[in-house]
Amino acid sequence: MDSKIPLCLALLLFFPSFVMGIEVAIEVNKEFSLHEEIMFTFSIISEEGMEVVYVPYIECPSLPVAFLHVHNTLLRAGSEFTSEYKALKISQDVDSQSCNAVVSIINPVNYTYRKNFNIIADKSFELSPILCKDEACMFRKRTYSESDLIYLDYVADIEDIALASSLIYPDNTRKDISVPSTLKPNVPGTYALQLTASKDGYKTISKTATFMVIGKQGNQSSGSPERYAQKWLLVLLEIAATILATLLCLYLLKIHAKKTG
Repeated sequence: MDSKIPLCLALLLFFPSFVMGIEVAIEVNKEFSLHEEIMFTFSIISEEGMEVVYVPYIECPSLPVAFLHVHNTLLRAGSEFTSEYKALKISQDVDSQSCNAVVSIINPVNYTYRKNFNIIADKSFELSPILCKDEACMFRKRTYSESDLIYLDYVADIEDIALASSLIYPDNTRKDISVPSTLKPNVPGTYALQLTASKDGYKTISKTATFMVIGKQGNQSSGSPERYAQKWLLVLLEIAATILATLLCLYLLKIHAKKTG
C-alpha cells in the first residue's frame, strides 16, 4: 500500500478548513480592563460559494458560559464576510484571567478558531468587620445585653484603605461612625455594622456584620405590672364567661326536663 495515502488522509482530517477552502481571522484587543466591554471582530472567507454555520463566543476560566447563538451566512466565492461579537462589560466582580476569542465553524466543516486576550482587573482584598466584648478583642460575639460595652473594629489584609462605616439601629435608622469605636446600646434589637473599603488599584469591598442586643428583664414591656394586670383580667373574664355558660346550660336542661316530665 502506498505510504502517501495515510499521510494524505491525516492531512485531510487535521486541516479540514483548508480542504474546504475556508479561512477565519479574529481581531481582538490584547487586554481589557475594568468597565470595558469585551468584544472582537472576525471575518470568514471561502474560495467557493457556500453556506457557513458558525458560533462566536469567548472562553474564560472564571466567567460563566454565555448562551451560544448559532448563526449562518451565505458566502460568495472569494468574498469576505465580517461580523463582531460583544460579550460583556467588565465589572468589579470579574477577576484577572487569560481568555480566548472563539469562532467555531459547524458546517460545512467542524473546526474552531481561537485568539488569546487578557482581562486585567483590579485586585481584591479581604475585609472583615469584628464585634468584641473587650478592647483586645479576645472575645468575639454576636449577642449582647444593654449593659455591655461593644467594641466595633475591622481587619483587612492590606493597609492604607479608605474606609466608610455606618451603624444601622433596630428602627432602621443609619448613623455614620468611625471604626474602631465603641457602642453602649440602650435599645434592644438587631443592629448592623456596615463597612465599605476602597483603594486605588483594588476592588471596592463591602461587608456587613449583624448583632443582637437583648433588653434587661425588668425593662421589657412584656413583664410590666400593667401587662400582668391585663393578663389576669382576661383570665378572670374567661372564667366568668365559662361559669355563666355552664349555669345557662343547666337552667335550660332543667326547664326541658320539666316540660317532658
